[in-house]
Amino acid sequence: MTVTSDRDFAPFMAGVRAAPREAGRLELIVRRPAVDEREVLTEAVLDTTYGLIGDGWHDRGSSRTADGRANPESQITLISTRVLRAIEPDEARWPLAGDQLYVDFDLAQEALPPGSRIAIGSAVLEVSEQPVLCTHSNATALVSHRRNVTDAQIKAVAQQGGVVGVHLWSPIQDRTKPTLDELVGHVRYMADLVGPQYVGFGILNRDQSYLRWSAGAGRDLIRTTDEPDGVSYRRGLEMFIERLDKAGFSQDDVRGILGENYLRVFRQNLPEDSPVYWDYRRGGEE
Repeated sequence: MTVTSDRDFAPFMAGVRAAPREAGRLELIVRRPAVDEREVLTEAVLDTTYGLIGDGWHDRGSSRTADGRANPESQITLISTRVLRAIEPDEARWPLAGDQLYVDFDLAQEALPPGSRIAIGSAVLEVSEQPVLCTHSNATALVSHRRNVTDAQIKAVAQQGGVVGVHLWSPIQDRTKPTLDELVGHVRYMADLVGPQYVGFGILNRDQSYLRWSAGAGRDLIRTTDEPDGVSYRRGLEMFIERLDKAGFSQDDVRGILGENYLRVFRQNLPEDSPVYWDYRRGGEE
């Protein structure tokens, strides 16, 4: 699945937030008999041992279980069609997402915490404790904004082994000083609260190239005396790493924050034939 860099998600957000919580609708069933193969079904049988009958989940096994057998925590995967529509408007391409059940239903963690049960037809699914990502969010305790996350939310994500990704974006930082130092303050706060292994880095959208996608990005550029018009992405990232080092984070902590914490969740959460999962996994082996 390809996501274009100029996709505007704003028009979809109200619809995503309005997803039903009490009663939803199953809109698509996809079976994955083998890697890179998809079959769209009009009905399916769910089995407590084999998962979706005819799907490759059981026979494929998992590298995340001690005996290599299929991971029961990822037996059936669901995806919100409201979220998917924002990512890929072409419904013919939806099966490429790699999930099995495509639903018009609120799948947010606060709506469906681990242990919640969902009835689909005569089957009942239980939400597992697989880790989740809360990307592009800073700490509400430092800056109150609806996009930021509370201490309770940060702890809930960490308890499931997930990651909260801080984001360099002035609306969710201190508007009087939305700097790299202030962003590292959010990292420090979260790391002190739950540990650096549960903190990630969203994106550094403050270089000149980002201006073509966001007219308001100019006020967020990282400027220095030598580069008053804004530093390059690479230099901005170097400056972020330097500040993490000064804040007392170890090299292992920094590697985790910059990407390895995310990769851990990708490997635990995504289907093994997912393009994103496979590309990262292959990259780690080379």
